[in-house]
This record gives sequence, structure tokens and C-alpha cells, in this order.
Amino acid sequence: DQLKVLAGFVSALDLANRPYRPLEAAANGTDLYVMGTATDAFGWGRVCGKEEIGGKEFRIRGLDDRPYTVSWVDPWSGKTLESTRVPSRNGELAITVPRINDAHPDVAFRIAE
Repeated sequence: DQLKVLAGFVSALDLANRPYRPLEAAANGTDLYVMGTATDAFGWGRVCGKEEIGGKEFRIRGLDDRPYTVSWVDPWSGKTLESTRVPSRNGELAITVPRINDAHPDVAFRIAE
């Protein structure tokens, strides 16, 4: 069942033809991994311990300065939780994980133009 969720998440990504590379990313008290190009990215974040991930801020460097759509995805169900439009400024995109009804320790996301 989890592989179906993963397959659904990556089906929107052109993994074979896009030059994805690790992007610099940071978030306090959170493990964060982001792969991207200059114009799109995807990633996953997980809080340490029993904290809730909702409300955490992720800072991602390496995207061009422009507006992006950030789609937040529940990594266990594959459901899109929320999509927001956020601009990257001075080489950094600052995004905040939306508050989720049920406590979640992790979240996946896609970033696109």
C-alpha cells in the first residue's frame, strides 16, 4: 500500500529527464531533504520526537526567484493537504507547513512554477 502512495507522489515528477540535485534546506528541529532544479523541487520533512510538523518553517535555497505553487502531501495517505503560492526571494524559498487536523510527524511536498 505504501508503494502505491509513493508511486502517486512521484508520478507528477519527471525523474528521468529533469536534472534534480540536492538543494540546501533547513528547518529547526526537523529532518528535511529536498531535491530540485532551478525551477521545481520536491521533498520530505520529519520532526524529531513527538512534535507536530504543522507550523514548521522550511527554508530552501537554489530555486530561481519567482512565485511557486507548493503542494503539501500526507506521505501516508497520498492526499494533497493544501496548495499555496509562495515567492522565492534572494535565492531562498521560505514555506510553512500548514496546520493539519490530525497530528503528523512528517509531510511531503512538491514545488512547481
